[in-house]
Amino acid sequence: ALTQGLELGTYTITYIATDACGNVGFDVMTVTVEDLIAPIAICDENTTVSLDNNGFASIDAITFDDGSTDNCSDVTFDVRKVFDACDPTNTAFGSSVSFCCADVGTQVMVDLRVTDAAENINACIVLVVFLYNIDPTIISTLSHPLDCS
Repeated sequence: ALTQGLELGTYTITYIATDACGNVGFDVMTVTVEDLIAPIAICDENTTVSLDNNGFASIDAITFDDGSTDNCSDVTFDVRKVFDACDPTNTAFGSSVSFCCADVGTQVMVDLRVTDAAENINACIVLVVFLYNIDPTIISTLSHPLDCS
């Protein structure tokens, strides 16, 4: 195989042929090796997100990955919510995604985009489940302290 072991790039290849009578001929060709295969996107099926005491969370894109790979290079990640209840105008991919109280109780789908060095792209979807970790507040409605004796 002529191209076996060639890295990505453009190469000039010269063929030289000699027949039984000693005649020599040659030809020159240019070969370009490209990565045209998209990476394999593997998402966490479900990801649990905990909101902070203010009812917000920001989660990095790589958190939603579960082993995405490419045959030629490392991959990068960016993410977006399919629908953003916190900000319906926010549909852009970014390095992280934000969540808020408006997301709790809904099925939030996150779109993880995986890109290789040749800018081939693949994507997968993650279902986000929420934990709401705000400590409870106790409000006493008693007008006098409890007598526990």
